[in-house]
Amino acid sequence: MRTKELPGSLVLWLPIGLASFFLYSSAFFPLLNSDDAINILMIKDLQLPQDWYPWGQDRGGALIPLLAWPLHHLLGLSVVWAESIIHYLILFVGFGFLSKVFHSRLSVTILAIAWFFPTYWFFGFLRFPFGVQYSLIPLALYLTFIKEYPNPTNRMSPVALILSVLLLALSLWASDLTVTCILSILLVIGYRSINERIALSQVLRSQQFYLPLGVSTLSLLLIFLAKDHAIKTEAYNQTIFNTIPQIGESISLLATNLWQILSFQKETWLLSLFGILTIVLIGALILHKPRVAGKQRYLFLFFLIDMLALLGLIVLSNWAYLNGLSRRYFSGIYIGMLILILIGIENLNSKRRIFQFLALMIALLGGYSSIHYLKLVYPKTLQPMIKVVGELKTLGDIGIVADYWNSYISACPDPYHIAAIPHEREFNRRPEQIREVFSKPKLYVIKDMWMEEFPDSLMQYGYFLKRKGDPMNLANCAISEYERVPRLQQYTVHDLLTIQDQILTDSISGNTVVLADSSCHECSGKHLVYGPDTSLGHGSYQVGFYLRVDDARDGKDIAILDVTANYGHRKLQSLVIKSEQVDDDEFAYYWLELNLEEYQKNVEFRVLYLGHSAITFHHVLLREIR
Repeated sequence: MRTKELPGSLVLWLPIGLASFFLYSSAFFPLLNSDDAINILMIKDLQLPQDWYPWGQDRGGALIPLLAWPLHHLLGLSVVWAESIIHYLILFVGFGFLSKVFHSRLSVTILAIAWFFPTYWFFGFLRFPFGVQYSLIPLALYLTFIKEYPNPTNRMSPVALILSVLLLALSLWASDLTVTCILSILLVIGYRSINERIALSQVLRSQQFYLPLGVSTLSLLLIFLAKDHAIKTEAYNQTIFNTIPQIGESISLLATNLWQILSFQKETWLLSLFGILTIVLIGALILHKPRVAGKQRYLFLFFLIDMLALLGLIVLSNWAYLNGLSRRYFSGIYIGMLILILIGIENLNSKRRIFQFLALMIALLGGYSSIHYLKLVYPKTLQPMIKVVGELKTLGDIGIVADYWNSYISACPDPYHIAAIPHEREFNRRPEQIREVFSKPKLYVIKDMWMEEFPDSLMQYGYFLKRKGDPMNLANCAISEYERVPRLQQYTVHDLLTIQDQILTDSISGNTVVLADSSCHECSGKHLVYGPDTSLGHGSYQVGFYLRVDDARDGKDIAILDVTANYGHRKLQSLVIKSEQVDDDEFAYYWLELNLEEYQKNVEFRVLYLGHSAITFHHVLLREIR
């Protein structure tokens, strides 16, 4: 009996999905973090074309923020609830179409439990783009291998062909790992064509070839265009594949993790029991030699090929290696193995009920192990993280600077009144938010995972901050208020890079200076001083170069003073010192005015010596104008 013919199916499986929603969706998940928060925060500030991908990266398309945008801006749902609903609707759709693969209600029940309540090692399936990927793929599989078409040859209609390719393209945009799914579908289609004795020449002359080719070409162009507007992740794009030693390390790490699971060395014994029972089930299933027939055969082949291809890709991928072969990358293998087991059980000639019962027990064990992990291992509570960080709303309209993992998540409860960014040494996904954070009426710093103690003052993003009041504990964090103080800073020879041979002690003042004159032939056309690679926030500044010019030649340019950012690649302001502008034998300030609209990093103050006088450099004075 097909599942679509079973009455009351929705009544049975909907509660499983809803129970998962009230534990694992963003609105309720106890381990919600700053990576998760990006999808949530993007809903408020979504801007195209730069936001086709999540802030600060060119992978994992922003499908959820795009679909959730109307729920927030048109229907008035909070960004957290908008993300949660759209995310789970996608998971529900994927489950619904995947359930059409199976014949029995019990198989679909097992699928529902394992899909919505994976063991904690595969939380990534519900949280990362991989769940979205494997929710879109079943729609394409349904159109390609399951759906019946009203024509003598049961060939896909043009609409179904186009829709199937678009779904694959959408999945590829959402997750680059879709490449293994596309490869698997093509191989299975090839196998089916051979099995049905369809000649290659016949395929190449039909719309079954040209329509997908045209749509896929257009889709790839659009994906590349979207990537072109995204911020490039150098480590992700630079080295694609591992070296031979790195492949060996990856295989070794896989083997070590598997052994630790099977030998009860992981966080909870329930995971080990889950792993052992799964291996026993697979072994017993192989021994009973299920004979997969009909359309299930094509789905079985797809998930088998995809699972093996994905495993190979993970081992070969340099990005996966750099991320320690994170368990989230194995979400597709988890789903693939689940489908293979369930299809295999449905095609047994005997003991099918026994195998289904064992699979059901394993699925329940996996689901329970996740709740056990959250409640008793980490974080030892089922309290939603959104509720925890929601305590920050009591502080009013604020900006927050924190460690990466305490930053973006802090803004999720109310991004209209809370703006948060990682501290300056961390990866800032959206530099445009810096101005917003430091423009808030109040500014707070969270020290967890960043500082041992709150300093009386600190520098962040070019702003000088002074602690105000006593620290407090709020939202499970140590937090303290800081206020911006106008920056007044002097950079001497010791703070800057110089031509070393030209450093000396001034005979009059006794201060260390840099001197260049006509006797220094290698000085001409070079920077006497440069540095210190500081940062400046948006605002107005005065930069004063304190130096003395001697023996200036009439009508000559003496030096070029400039302020640059990005290691000298961006010029912010410059001034040419001409002979008629100087007073010989007198130290004087030469001022440059800066009006910065955005944060600038790696800022340098430079003196380019042109060789037509003697120059004595003393210091640079930076003054913020408020």
